[in-house]
Amino acid sequence: DRIPGRLQNLSVTGSNPDKYLLLPYIPSNAIVAILLACVVAFILRYTVFGRNLFALGSNRSTARLCGIPITLMQVSVYTLAGLFFAIGGLLYFAEVKNGNPPDGTGKELEIIAAVVLGGGSLSGGRGSVLGSVIGALIIVTIRNGCTLLQIPNTYTYIIIGVIIIVAVIVDQLRSGSPEWLFRFLPASNR
Repeated sequence: DRIPGRLQNLSVTGSNPDKYLLLPYIPSNAIVAILLACVVAFILRYTVFGRNLFALGSNRSTARLCGIPITLMQVSVYTLAGLFFAIGGLLYFAEVKNGNPPDGTGKELEIIAAVVLGGGSLSGGRGSVLGSVIGALIIVTIRNGCTLLQIPNTYTYIIIGVIIIVAVIVDQLRSGSPEWLFRFLPASNR
């Protein structure tokens, strides 16, 4: 038993009263995730850093011309992403009480699907934390439904991939740039 006591009890639920449990019947991991989502949503919406980040995602050259320090912004975003990945890893470790590096393999597809389903644009400059959280809940519901229906993981990934493709097509149509559709048509139909 080499796991420190603080980490062992981090992800308890209402059935085990502990000082790390903030609300009954809600896992501490969910509370931490909600708090982090609220902090990030506040930063993106109400700070100069958030506005600069959306400007950088929307159009890099225009952001540079507006005086936004692009390199500093990128380093800051990657640093914050690393911090959030580390927090997520700690929460995952606290829940399963086991560290296995390949456990996160393949999660990139689900993360991209969650962001796109939540209204984030793959071309950048648009999206919200609430939308991404809702997209993540949709993906988790689909994954759990496939598990309950005993659908193999291979088909689950295919279903999520189809959802991504449909979401990207809807995103492109919504952005008003249907030129990419013409690439799939024969030259005589253009």
